[in-house]
Amino acid sequence: MIPADDPLWYPSALGPPIPIRWPIALATSAVAPILFGALVAVFIRPVSDGIALGIVAAAVIFAVALARVRRRSLTPTSAGLVVQRDKYQLQVPWEAVATVHRRRLNGVLPVEELVLSESYPIARNSRGRSSRLPAELVGHPAALRVQVSVYDNNWRAGPIGDELRRRGLPI
Repeated sequence: MIPADDPLWYPSALGPPIPIRWPIALATSAVAPILFGALVAVFIRPVSDGIALGIVAAAVIFAVALARVRRRSLTPTSAGLVVQRDKYQLQVPWEAVATVHRRRLNGVLPVEELVLSESYPIARNSRGRSSRLPAELVGHPAALRVQVSVYDNNWRAGPIGDELRRRGLPI
């Protein structure tokens, strides 16, 4: 069992942190900037200024969102997984991985998730600074799921798959 207040739980990494894959990061970071840019382009007159401002606004928002998303990571360690999200980190012992579940994220993107029996949220943002745990995290399914294929499409052939097979989990 991992103490929930353990500030540095990286006993021995089985590899470097795995960031979110580029196609996933690009796709999830693009929707809001495109919509915002289109709204700016429609409402600003003259039309040429609206389009130019919309493109610039969309590019800036996209760059910020992409940088934020790419700071998310998954690190396999000898004791379990460390999942870094925007505002918090999850520490997951290998024993807590109950099953692998396949579904579609937002009804579109196929993902494979590790379903957890427990996890330990740590108040540490994606820049490594202390933060507050989001209030909405309590009881939220995100604390008990790790979308492993979002980080590594071939996770079964790597250290995560090796460890889960070693523990007898059907993957």
